[in-house]
Amino acid sequence: MHFATARPDAIRAINQRWLLQFWMRHLDGAPVPRWQTVKPDALASLADHLSFLDVTGDRPPRFLIRYHGHLIAQASGATDCRGRYLDEVIPAARRDDALAPYAQAVRTGAPAYTIHDLADPAGRPIQFERLLLP
Repeated sequence: MHFATARPDAIRAINQRWLLQFWMRHLDGAPVPRWQTVKPDALASLADHLSFLDVTGDRPPRFLIRYHGHLIAQASGATDCRGRYLDEVIPAARRDDALAPYAQAVRTGAPAYTIHDLADPAGRPIQFERLLLP
């Protein structure tokens, strides 16, 4: 899969643009923010839209879901996925394409932003925007 570098204003969703700016403000000269220093209240308003994953293993990396926001679960038709690996909950037909941006973010240490055309659980077409932050 090919990934292009883009400016932050390429992100269409206001919440995701805010989250990228938040991430950038917390870099403090490091390649990635120390998430332990981020106050949870700062992200509370976005909690339903967020997932937190731990990267385990290295080749290929696996992504253990620690938190899965309600609206993400609803849009993907998933239930509570905490404690499961991302490759276990993504349908096999979409798995490789879906995991590629996650692997890219791990490999480069840079955010990855994607837009996918999907159908919601009711079969309606939606554009699923995803911002992955290392």
